[in-house]
Amino acid sequence: MPLTLADTDTLTGGLNLTNALVRFTASQTVASLTVSGQAEVSVAAGATLTVDTLSGSGTLVCAGDGVTALNAVAAFNGDLTLSGGTLAVTDGMPPDIGTLTVAGSGSLRLDSDGADVSAGIYTLILFSNIDAASTDALLTNWTLSGVPDHFKSVLQIKDNQVVAVLSAQGTLLSIQ
Repeated sequence: MPLTLADTDTLTGGLNLTNALVRFTASQTVASLTVSGQAEVSVAAGATLTVDTLSGSGTLVCAGDGVTALNAVAAFNGDLTLSGGTLAVTDGMPPDIGTLTVAGSGSLRLDSDGADVSAGIYTLILFSNIDAASTDALLTNWTLSGVPDHFKSVLQIKDNQVVAVLSAQGTLLSIQ
C-alpha cells in the first residue's frame, strides 16, 4: 500500500524506504532519504520534494509530475530510474549511480546553486550502466530546464554521463 504525505504532514528526520512507494502531494523537505530495494517517490504537479542527503544502494524511482531536488548525493551508490517529473541536480554534485533507466517523459533541471551559468558542458548524472531501452531512447522524451533564455541547450548521453550542453544563441558582430 502506498504512503501519501500531504501538506498537513510534517517530516522531521529522514525516511528509510525499502520496496516502498511514497506519494508527495505537497512540497516537502526530507533531511535524509535512504533507499533499499526499490523505492519510488512520486511528486504531484506543483510540488517539490527536496532531499538534503540521499544514501543507500537500492533503486530510486523518480515519478509523478512534480520536482525531485537532490542535494548531497555522495552516499548513494544505487540505481536510478527516471519515469516522470523533474529531477533537479545541483551543478558540480551529480549523482554517481549504478544503472540508469529512462522511461516515460519529464525533465532534468540544472540548478547552478546561485552561480552564473555559462556556455559549456554540465554533468547531470554519472552512471556505470544504462539499460538497452534507455540507450535506444537517448532521452528523447526528456527536456532540460533551469537554463537561462539566452542559451540553446541539449541533453546528451556521453561516456557514461548524462550531460547538458549549453551554447550561445547567436553571435553579436560590431562593425566599425
